[in-house]
Amino acid sequence: MAGVAAPLGVDGERLPDSEHDTTQDFLLVVGKAFGAPNPKAFLPSIKLLVPTTDKAQCAKEMRVQLCTDLETMPVEDATKAWPEDKSPYLTVARLVAKPQNSWSDERYGAIDTAMSFSPWHGLAAHRPLGGIMRVRREIYQRSVAFRGSRNGCPIAEPAGRLPL
Repeated sequence: MAGVAAPLGVDGERLPDSEHDTTQDFLLVVGKAFGAPNPKAFLPSIKLLVPTTDKAQCAKEMRVQLCTDLETMPVEDATKAWPEDKSPYLTVARLVAKPQNSWSDERYGAIDTAMSFSPWHGLAAHRPLGGIMRVRREIYQRSVAFRGSRNGCPIAEPAGRLPL
């Protein structure tokens, strides 16, 4: 399973094409390995993932593994689980969300229609790695352009607090 997180007001050296933004979008994968080893194998998998993107995530703790050995922890084959004895999971954040209104016209216009998500919105220190993430960069850009033209709404990163 996968999820997203998009903290606002993140300062620091930015990734290319996000120099004027202040968001940090993360793509989270819940599991020890990804379902496809490379971009070519990922395409059929995405068809299976699409119907599950609106499902709530079960995990509340955000944990990461740091790559300490490229031989046993390949970045280019996302199906290989990284050995926990070489890099144990580290808790880096706890996600806490207060109850929120599920719908309002203001929220729909500001978030659902006018925002985009891309792991390439963020700090250079959090640059996405691997072929699948490189391919996703263009896919996300094309998706934003398509949504913007279809909805007739300019899509931009938020510059401040979002409506609840």
